[in-house]
Amino acid sequence: MNAPLSPAAHSTAKLFGMVVISMLIFLAACVLPEGSLSRYGVSDKTTVPVFVPKELREISGIAMTRDGRLFAQGDEQAAVYQLDLKTGEVLKRIYLIETSLLGKHIIKGDFEDIAVAGKRLFLITSSGVLYQFADSSVGTAFADGITVAYKLYETHLGEGFDIEGLCYDDSTDALLIACKEFPRGNAAVQYPPMLWKSKTKKLFKPVFSFSLKTMTLTAAPRFLLPHETLRESSKDDDFKPSGIARHPLTGNFFVLASRGHSLTEISPDGRVLSQAKLPHAVHPQPEGITFDSGGTLYISNEASSSGKGESERRGTIFCYPMQHSK
Repeated sequence: MNAPLSPAAHSTAKLFGMVVISMLIFLAACVLPEGSLSRYGVSDKTTVPVFVPKELREISGIAMTRDGRLFAQGDEQAAVYQLDLKTGEVLKRIYLIETSLLGKHIIKGDFEDIAVAGKRLFLITSSGVLYQFADSSVGTAFADGITVAYKLYETHLGEGFDIEGLCYDDSTDALLIACKEFPRGNAAVQYPPMLWKSKTKKLFKPVFSFSLKTMTLTAAPRFLLPHETLRESSKDDDFKPSGIARHPLTGNFFVLASRGHSLTEISPDGRVLSQAKLPHAVHPQPEGITFDSGGTLYISNEASSSGKGESERRGTIFCYPMQHSK
């Protein structure tokens, strides 16, 4: 039988326990960085936008290279534009073309987002077709830009998932694909058993991972975003992702919702960390999101056909520097 601890030994053990708990809390704080969404003034209605050219009136996605070059794409054809960050002017146009009986023309489609992975650029359609091409200034002259070679990859998700967002996760060397819907019956997808035991498929918004090592889709979703939690910050009582971006400093993911006018920060393991509403007057239709290497946030908006002010009648990009924590 063990002898009882003396008062001095008991105090020492208690102190040791408190130190261990404090260390665990400290280590947890280091491993799981706190959310950074509150450090961006996304609710500021006085933020001045950068206006983009008329050809990008329906700007859909944006992506930033590590050296600070901003690329944007529209939603009706495979056309990519390098933009001046200060003026919004087009610096370069890259077209993906195909040849038919009528000659060469820019590929048409429902293009939703763009991502940068090293020296590669990716476009994705709403049905999950990926176009990969090089981030290069060298290409064949075409119209008022250049055309480059590209490769096609199928995610096999299909139109039912209504894909909207795409970003690169360098921690896993994979593209993350954010979807508006989660339909049943797709053989390429591994459905969690608990999903269909709930009320409806609308309880979750899936985010899938597409490996750039194998160029294949991981069958199980990387995240299952809880719809009921996300819609709480929504202005339209709904949440449907329109863009996704990885924060370069924290490793968290920011999910943008055009329908709902909101922004949600997600941890690398899929937990909702923080949410914010976006002013409709500033962001009439937020579609694209990206960060530069220093953590500055960029959000693009399609023009609104019913818009009254210039910021609603034209496509825009808003810049939000990351504020220092107090």
